[in-house]
Amino acid sequence: MEAKKSLITKLEQISALYKTTLSIKNKSSRFTATDNYTRKVYLPPFPGEYRSEEEREAWKKSTDHCADNAISSMDYIYDRVCKPKEPQKPEPGIFPTNEHSQANELKKKEGWKVLVAGFVAFCVLISGGLFSGEALTVIFNLILLGVCGAVLFLFFKKLQSSNKADEESTRMVIENYNKFKAQAEAKYESDMTAYKTAMDSHALKKTDFIKKYTEWRKVYLLHIEEEKEIAEMLEADRVAEVKRIFEEEYLPAENKLKAYNDLVSENYLPVLDDIISLIKDGRADDYKEAVNLYEEISYRERQLVLEREKEEQRKHEAALKREAEERHHREQMDFQKEQERQRAREIEKQQDLERQRIAEEQRHNAAQEREMKNKQDLERRRITEERRQAEASRQKRCWYCAHQSSCGLKSTDGAYNCTGFTPK
Repeated sequence: MEAKKSLITKLEQISALYKTTLSIKNKSSRFTATDNYTRKVYLPPFPGEYRSEEEREAWKKSTDHCADNAISSMDYIYDRVCKPKEPQKPEPGIFPTNEHSQANELKKKEGWKVLVAGFVAFCVLISGGLFSGEALTVIFNLILLGVCGAVLFLFFKKLQSSNKADEESTRMVIENYNKFKAQAEAKYESDMTAYKTAMDSHALKKTDFIKKYTEWRKVYLLHIEEEKEIAEMLEADRVAEVKRIFEEEYLPAENKLKAYNDLVSENYLPVLDDIISLIKDGRADDYKEAVNLYEEISYRERQLVLEREKEEQRKHEAALKREAEERHHREQMDFQKEQERQRAREIEKQQDLERQRIAEEQRHNAAQEREMKNKQDLERRRITEERRQAEASRQKRCWYCAHQSSCGLKSTDGAYNCTGFTPK
């Protein structure tokens, strides 16, 4: 037991000496020289007027003041931030012209009346009804010509009014255009005058700022040079103090440790307290047995760490695999949904095309029906006109017959070829 206590005491003294050397080494690595040097160069605040110190600091950090192009760079930055924005020249647009919108709309809506009236008047003129000699026929044809003339007169009167309205509308648009253009140009001239004044003020302020910045930069460069010299002196002070600590404190402590330690190797000095604990707990009787036990415990702990790391790696890989599977599943679901949306869009597109086709077919059928109806109306009017002309011709022949007053055939279909015709 006495030998064991003596061993523990010796190991504790070795551990204390080692901790002393370690403390001195840490003190040396953490040492920072105290800056007691007096500055000869005073750096004034960055020139300019700012809303806050943060803004002043941002301007100060906007460029490298030690660079050769620092002044030109600050000149560019000042223009970019403070230069007034030049007014944009107004674009009045295209000069308005008469589009004849009301006249074109009138032609579109009532133009067919002109065609119908012209066609009817033409048919009346070529039918010979005006010169048939029959009072009713002449009156009827005159009425038709009057109606056609009235239709044409009203249409062209409306057209003239529409043209005047279009001209008036165009005149008002041109007046508004010229008014807007004059106002825009006047505002532009006013803005340009203000811009030139602002630019003159900006040029003066920039000149003053660059002058102050140039003077400030000279002081800044001297300040940087002085700080560099002081930093070199502080580093020299640090090196000197570290050297003193090493020579006056660390080497004596290390020599004392080496002189006293004839048992523990350098590799086990950092874990010497753990080895001492194994001996104190009765798990080892001497230093060698304690070292072997410590190595065994360390090996088991390393194995446990490796096992935990492997388990963590396995869990991580499993989590990555699950995440990849879930991502793949989501991608598949998104792909299927997109396919369904695409199919729905295709179906809707086909339905739209079918509706358009049906609507176009209905419009085509309606146009054909209207065309057929128009043809039928024209054909009925042609047959009626032929019958009327035939009847007029038959009656005209009867007028020149000597038996007109007493003949009973003048209203029949055979009156024109009547064998009893006797000229008056």
